[in-house]
Amino acid sequence: MWNPKQAGEVFVTMADRLIKGESVKEGDDIPGLGVIKPAGNDIIVDQLLPINKDTVDELAGMGL
Repeated sequence: MWNPKQAGEVFVTMADRLIKGESVKEGDDIPGLGVIKPAGNDIIVDQLLPINKDTVDELAGMGL
């Protein structure tokens, strides 16, 4: 699962990098997202939010 608030922060980080002329490429570590692997128009990441009995209350509290 992904957190929409965190995704927004990541989009701003990535846009800032692109505006500065920096690349976004496979293996980059994007704060809040983890290591990325671009796949066409998608970005595959290694940092997901686990959903289980220990995290469900916190996730629900965030509106997820």
